[in-house]
Amino acid sequence: MKKISLSILALFISSVFFAQEISSKESSTSIEQKAEKVAEKLQKELSLSDQVKAQVYDLNVKRFSELIDLREKRQSESAELKKEALNIRESYQNQLETLLSAEQLKKLQTFRESRVPMRAKKNVAKQRMKSTK
Repeated sequence: MKKISLSILALFISSVFFAQEISSKESSTSIEQKAEKVAEKLQKELSLSDQVKAQVYDLNVKRFSELIDLREKRQSESAELKKEALNIRESYQNQLETLLSAEQLKKLQTFRESRVPMRAKKNVAKQRMKSTK
């Protein structure tokens, strides 16, 4: 049973690395190269004239640029949300420290430390759920 579990785990890890490698290769191609590839494919499949192919190319350059901008915006907003959540957590911690006695703070710290292994298990389960989607 252990061998099967380990082999499944190894397969899962290798597939994650392989998927990341593919996505990094895709992102290394330029917008113009992607647009040209799509335009050529459509020209071949739809028998487009050179003029229409050029217009399709321009449309794809615009579309790919907008998508990249959207991804970057989403990532920056995500970072801002994380900073805001951290500020809220720090504020909560500071307010809690003013309310609790020293003994209560020690108990709280001990309680939090005992929960770290449970959180680790929970995070592993979340990662598995995300990878299966």
